[in-house]
Amino acid sequence: MNYIAEIVKTFSSKSSFFSSKRLERFAIVAVALSANIVYLYFHVKTMSAIDFLLLNAALFTYAGFNTKQIQKDEKTNNPSTDNNPI
Repeated sequence: MNYIAEIVKTFSSKSSFFSSKRLERFAIVAVALSANIVYLYFHVKTMSAIDFLLLNAALFTYAGFNTKQIQKDEKTNNPSTDNNPI
C-alpha cells in the first residue's frame, strides 16, 4: 500500500484507508509530545517535581480526551442494534 497516496486521499473527497480525524489528532499529539521532550531536555536540571507532573498531566489529560473522542466517533459511525453496552 502506498501510504503517501492514502494520506493525500484522506484529505480529498476520495475514499481512503485512513481517517482524517485520526491523522489530525496524531499530528497534534506528535507535536505536543515533541515539544514536551524538547522542553524537558533543556529544563530538566531546573525543574521541580511539580513542574514535571504538571507538564505530563496536560499530555495525559489530552490523551484521555483523544481516546474518549475516538470511542465516541466509533460509536456514532457504527451504531449498534443491541442496547446492551459491553
